Amino acid sequence: MDKLICASNENDVLVDFFNSGIYDKNRTLKCTKSPSMDIVVSSNLERLLYHISEDTVQVKAWMESLEKTGVYNIFSKDEAKNNKYREKLSMFKAKSADKESAYSAIKSVFEKYNYLMDTHTAVAYHVAQGLKLDSKVVILSTASPFKFASSVCDALEISHSDDEFKTLEQLSEYAKLAIPLPLCNLDKKPVLHKDVVAKSEIKSAIESFLFEAKKHKLKIRVPATLQI
Repeated sequence: MDKLICASNENDVLVDFFNSGIYDKNRTLKCTKSPSMDIVVSSNLERLLYHISEDTVQVKAWMESLEKTGVYNIFSKDEAKNNKYREKLSMFKAKSADKESAYSAIKSVFEKYNYLMDTHTAVAYHVAQGLKLDSKVVILSTASPFKFASSVCDALEISHSDDEFKTLEQLSEYAKLAIPLPLCNLDKKPVLHKDVVAKSEIKSAIESFLFEAKKHKLKIRVPATLQI
């Protein structure tokens, strides 16, 4: 394997990290058309930091700095360590793509190859094209384009309904692709969850949910980052 490519949308905190060694979360989160990439704090980067440094104490110090100041820099006055980190980071290339670039990728790939990409895969494709690497590139497609039907229709410059369910049908007809089974007839299925929770009530809603789960002895998986 030659390089690992990190592709990001307008929320390019990871691109900045791979290119500079500095992680800075002091920025505004942007809501984009590739929402799974909308992050300010990466939930898994500390695993990579360990493989780079092979030092749990150092990783802890970086994470504490991120918590207290919003920033950490893996480089220091220790040039021996810096050279080690640079060598390991050289395995990565990182670049970002904005909405217009991703939309252009969706349209051009569909017209050229008759392959329909979702908005996240389009970010990866645009980045891969822009890096112009000599080696072959494998792009990991992350989701069905039908999960983001309105955005994909906009990218293809085809009119679509404001009704998301009708948009699925319109995209299916245009692209001549079947709607994925989990999304078929979704509008005809019963609504199971009807609670609407205000932002100010989220904490108490989570506490109530956990209390009910415990009372009924339900097994649930709580993310390690959840703090209430």
